Amino acid sequence: MPDSTRPSAEEIIRYEKDPRTKIATLTLDRPDALNAPTAAARLRFGDLLHRANVDDEVKVLVIRGIGDDLGSGADITETMEMHAAPTAGPLLSELGLDEEDDVRYPPKGSYRYGGTPSQWYANPGAGCRSLQDFKKISILEVKGYCYGWHFYQAADADLVISSDDALFGHPSFRYVGWAPRMWTWAQTMGLRKFQEMVFTGRPFTALEMYECNFLNSVVPGTSWRRRWTSTRWPAPAPGRPTRCSCRRSSSRSSNSTRASTWAPCSPVSSNRSAGWPGPTATT
Repeated sequence: MPDSTRPSAEEIIRYEKDPRTKIATLTLDRPDALNAPTAAARLRFGDLLHRANVDDEVKVLVIRGIGDDLGSGADITETMEMHAAPTAGPLLSELGLDEEDDVRYPPKGSYRYGGTPSQWYANPGAGCRSLQDFKKISILEVKGYCYGWHFYQAADADLVISSDDALFGHPSFRYVGWAPRMWTWAQTMGLRKFQEMVFTGRPFTALEMYECNFLNSVVPGTSWRRRWTSTRWPAPAPGRPTRCSCRRSSSRSSNSTRASTWAPCSPVSSNRSAGWPGPTATT
């Protein structure tokens, strides 16, 4: 159910491809709301990934955000309005349905009222964990805040390049306590660091996320664009697994200095204060 007070899904998520390079770019363009995707925008995100997955003119997908931040999560204000609406229309629309489909949404207070969106968020079509099912190369550019829905994308992309000022986390640990397919984050970060993120609720800096193998590189400013746009990408191999098997392999030398086969730019400490976004924060 579209809301005229919010930008359309097409305005929030822009998509373009270059058949010559076979690189597609998906741009989150709602900087005044920290690039928060609405329910309709999340459906568009899932649909665009499905299209790119099929499209033979695309073999690399780059995801980026406009403004100083990648984003701090979905539009929580919209979510609250959906649950407070007098009819189930808005909740059904998040599932790609409408009231004319003769579908009755589970009543409030029932297990399925909360369980229905929980299951849906793990579905590729929901636009939350869609990158987990993307069979081509995905690259995410991170800067500033990377929380909530945007943190999902960082966890699921094949390659993640972060600016040195980025902060990572998921605020719903504080008031929900779970997220769809959360176990995959423990696999990426390592159990100890993931437990620290969940139990303390504090944001992690780009340097910390690099050290626990969540990031491929930490670079100053926006220099990541020069690095990846000049790369010649091989065609994805048939039967390529959902999770990229070419993630950086790293080792510790005798003096505990990090060694990496990707030879990433040297990580630099963040000069951004470590704190959650203000009252406009979303999840």
